[in-house]
Amino acid sequence: MAAAAGAFEQADYRDLGIDTAYEPVAGSLRVSDDGDRIIVRYLAFDPWPPMHFFSPTSRRGHISDVADAFSVALVRSQGRYAIAAAGEAAQAWWRAPAGADAGNLVEEARKALESYDAWLEGELCGIVTETFAGESGRLKTVDLTVEWPHVSLAIAEGMLQERDDMRPAPAPGF
Repeated sequence: MAAAAGAFEQADYRDLGIDTAYEPVAGSLRVSDDGDRIIVRYLAFDPWPPMHFFSPTSRRGHISDVADAFSVALVRSQGRYAIAAAGEAAQAWWRAPAGADAGNLVEEARKALESYDAWLEGELCGIVTETFAGESGRLKTVDLTVEWPHVSLAIAEGMLQERDDMRPAPAPGF
């Protein structure tokens, strides 16, 4: 397995017999070897995005006409929401979800709005981890884990990098 995983390149993963459950976003594939198994982690666009992005019970907050202590002022720009500049009159408010970090509201609002824009474009991402076993050319999926945090590609790339940073260093040749 190590030789197959070590020789792995984005363009030829299907030549190794790896048939992923979702279409990987270009450049996002990560491959590692776990003894007799190959672990493939990648980003994928959500094929079934949520029908409504913001709701009062959402973990990403919601849009409201009323401000509270955990709100960020918004304006509408070209049919989208944007964080209002200092002194600019708010047209709506992003209200943080329960338990949000009060000291980081603007950054949380920025992430929520960026992901909302991705939702409007049909480009919400998730992280897929698949484990394959078998002989090269005949690999079978033995485990599949999918996280759909419903975030933009840029945020999902950051999340994938954080997971890479937490993993032990790969064996030589990877």
